[in-house]
Amino acid sequence: MDDATLAMAITILWVVIVPFVIPWRYVFVHYVQKRGDRWR
Repeated sequence: MDDATLAMAITILWVVIVPFVIPWRYVFVHYVQKRGDRWR
C-alpha cells in the first residue's frame, strides 16, 4: 500500500472499531434514560 491508501485505511478502521468499544449500555442508561435537571 502506498502512504495515502494506508492513511485512508487507518481512518476507516477507527470509524469501524470505535463503535464496538463504546459501552452502549452505560451510555443508554446514563445519558438517554436518566432524567435531566430542571431548567430555571
